[in-house]
Amino acid sequence: MKPRLSDIQDQLGRYLLADNQPLPQGLAGSAKDLKRRLSVYRNNVFHSLTQALVDLYPLVQRLVGDEFFHATARRYLQEFPPNQAAMVHFGKDFPGFLQRDEIHAGLGYLADRCALSGAGIRAKTGGRPAVGQPPCSPPQRAPGGFELGDLCDLAGASI
Repeated sequence: MKPRLSDIQDQLGRYLLADNQPLPQGLAGSAKDLKRRLSVYRNNVFHSLTQALVDLYPLVQRLVGDEFFHATARRYLQEFPPNQAAMVHFGKDFPGFLQRDEIHAGLGYLADRCALSGAGIRAKTGGRPAVGQPPCSPPQRAPGGFELGDLCDLAGASI
């Protein structure tokens, strides 16, 4: 019985984001050849998602440096892979990840700075809704177009 396309896609997604996943079933080629070919996709996935985190949290990258940030992003992406095609909510869990991550235990300020940076971006962009969701109605917006929830995020961030 041939694997379903959706099963192959699910396996491929897991394989690309986690180092310990088996090769997807149903792909043509030897295991050695598949690993070599899929490593190109894996590198592209990690590079583009890491760059998205850099774009969202440039202050964090500046505080810890490129190498440390990229290693942190790789662990984050393995724990919190994107779960939607639209990337508008991608990276929202990054401040919490930094707060819980043992490697960052001595950098207590980092998660707060990250949360503040993310809240600022959401406030500036109006917290664009996910695809298929209507934008919030005018009474839910503060003067200047900020969403009230994002302003509360900014006000509640511990500095």
